[in-house]
Amino acid sequence: SQTVKLLEQEFTSGLPVTWTSTGYTTNNDPSGSLRLASGGDNGSITTPAIDLTGSNNILTFKAKQYKNDAEAPITISLNNQEIESFKTTSTIQTFTLEIPQASATSTISFSAAKDKRIVMDFVKVENVAASATPTAVLGYPKSVGNVLSYNVTGLQSDSTYYYTVSPQNNSALKSDVIAVRTLLANALPGFESDKITWKSVSNGIQLNELPRNCTITISDIAGKRLSAITTNDTSSTIKLSKKGIYIISIQTTAKRNCLKVIF
Repeated sequence: SQTVKLLEQEFTSGLPVTWTSTGYTTNNDPSGSLRLASGGDNGSITTPAIDLTGSNNILTFKAKQYKNDAEAPITISLNNQEIESFKTTSTIQTFTLEIPQASATSTISFSAAKDKRIVMDFVKVENVAASATPTAVLGYPKSVGNVLSYNVTGLQSDSTYYYTVSPQNNSALKSDVIAVRTLLANALPGFESDKITWKSVSNGIQLNELPRNCTITISDIAGKRLSAITTNDTSSTIKLSKKGIYIISIQTTAKRNCLKVIF
């Protein structure tokens, strides 16, 4: 893949002239970062025009709640349409989100509500243009004979592989391509005492009995990462835009668990 940086901005010197703002914003936060909203007014900032005609656009930003505005939400909008909302904590967190494909003059907005103020530190938008050339694993294609299963060895950990199956004596006839992902090498132990549960809700997957201060990463069934958040809550709802099978990873500094969920 090739990563193309579309936008990168720190807010240590105020809002750049190429950005726009509405409501209340200030650069007088003690941390030196940009604050959105006040006790009586909403606040938002909007990027300059970005070319989002390509697929696989990834937004990364850093933010935290202002003072005691506990779990102040920050809302992300694409071309004035809300696409996601994240809860913040008292410490700076890094959030990532896949931005849908859009126009060549798209804008992304970050907004906060009055009495739920946000401190913004950094924003980056990248396009990850994937280009793939099929390369066979050493020793394949292989005739496996009259069997119902076959173990493939020598694969790398934490990697996505694709395979097809053909009937004997007719290699031109192939099954659909099937994607699988290998496990992490030296993986962290799982949560033995925490019984993490999940259920499908109207707008995504609700996770319960989460460990405190964990990072939640969601990927599609092919292993492509869609978003990641850090939370101190014991429950969290992961918003999903379409039905399917997803892999959710929950990780702390010492342990890790993966769930396969259906939405």
